[in-house]
Amino acid sequence: MNRIIKLIMLAGIAANVTSCSSVQQAARTVNNSGILNMPTSSGTAKKMGSLGTGVSNAQKITMGTYYIINVGNQKALTNPKKEKFTKLRLEDFDGSDLQKWEVIQSKNGTIQFKQFDTPNWFVYFSNSKWLSVNSDGAENFTLKPADGTANRFHFVTSTYGGKVLIWDGDPNYNGTQTAVLQNNKFDQWELVPAR
Repeated sequence: MNRIIKLIMLAGIAANVTSCSSVQQAARTVNNSGILNMPTSSGTAKKMGSLGTGVSNAQKITMGTYYIINVGNQKALTNPKKEKFTKLRLEDFDGSDLQKWEVIQSKNGTIQFKQFDTPNWFVYFSNSKWLSVNSDGAENFTLKPADGTANRFHFVTSTYGGKVLIWDGDPNYNGTQTAVLQNNKFDQWELVPAR
């Protein structure tokens, strides 16, 4: 009887732990340097050219809802003011400022994100600009490099901590750069599935 009671208590504790919010789950995943389990269903990032040192084959990714978190400094993409035209800001990561983004298109190396709780907001990646969002002409906001550059974006896995990176295809990328989005380089961003 005591054993049964203990099992019931343990089950209750487990249920309580797993009922944490999506934000808490995402924070725990990142803080513990957990490896992101990639979806294997529809949609794939197309491999184009050499992946360079420190990265491996492109990964499949499915449509769904994710948090976008900076791997290096544990910061999350946020858009707290919900302005019509704005720049996404890198807020200090404390587990409370995370915004959810939907992957609504995923094929041939092009990923289109939509802010989960604001249906008309989309995000695109540019090779020379901040991440930007716009509520007008949303269908034009996709994961893409700046005008005149090749579409070389991939979701790849890194040998540095098993992270999933959004990478611009630079064959000299070694997985250790601390690049910023303004300098034609890319930091390491992890997609954490919203639970």
